[in-house]
Amino acid sequence: MDPVREGEVRLKLYLCLALLATRDPYDICGVHPWSWARALGLSDPDKAGTRRINDALDWLRAARLIELERHSDGKPTVTLLSPAGDGGRYRDRSGPAFGNRYVSLPVGFWIWEWITTLSATGVALLLVLLDLQGGYDEDDPPWISGHDKNRYGLSAATWTRATTELTDAGLLTVRREWRGHDFDRPKLRNTFWIDEERLDHPLGELLTPDEEDALLPPELAAYLRNARLAQADRQAARSAFRTPRRKRMASGARR
Repeated sequence: MDPVREGEVRLKLYLCLALLATRDPYDICGVHPWSWARALGLSDPDKAGTRRINDALDWLRAARLIELERHSDGKPTVTLLSPAGDGGRYRDRSGPAFGNRYVSLPVGFWIWEWITTLSATGVALLLVLLDLQGGYDEDDPPWISGHDKNRYGLSAATWTRATTELTDAGLLTVRREWRGHDFDRPKLRNTFWIDEERLDHPLGELLTPDEEDALLPPELAAYLRNARLAQADRQAARSAFRTPRRKRMASGARR
């Protein structure tokens, strides 16, 4: 069994579970594993793909990220647990009471199949960079220290490969800028910015809204429009309650 391929299934399946389990008790019922296998584009979804989904569910349960109750019809009940992996109760941490410190993905990530287009490493780095750029804006993008890289457990090779993938997909902009901490001597460093809005559109050449709507069933097109409005409202709420990060040292500092 390839651990990289199985890790990809675990990550993408967990993101799908988090998408659907939006209300207390944060559970998903009535979805057969082969449906997940098809949704994630796994090969041989009826047999090998279904087995990989079941293995991923077992792994998530062992990691104490979900509760899993299997039924005779083959459609398990999955209940999210705390993402800390401590087996605690799942809690919605998207509100100001928790400082709005969470990472969200636009629903277009699923509708436009970014979840199957991007590799596991690409998705992992996407989540990391969305987390790190919280509190920044596009004109003041973050740079990533060695400590930050180590904190997320991504190897240098993974970071390089995923950076190239996200850049080629039009999601990531990398620039060289003078940056440093308050008492550091500024250095030329790479800064990173994810265009989160790009995920709400299909991969490739940008289309007009009418052209995008024509690619989707009418109900799904309407859902996507409403989801974009809701996403904009959530981003505005996060900005209102966010504690701004301190501005980094100005570019052009003494070399």
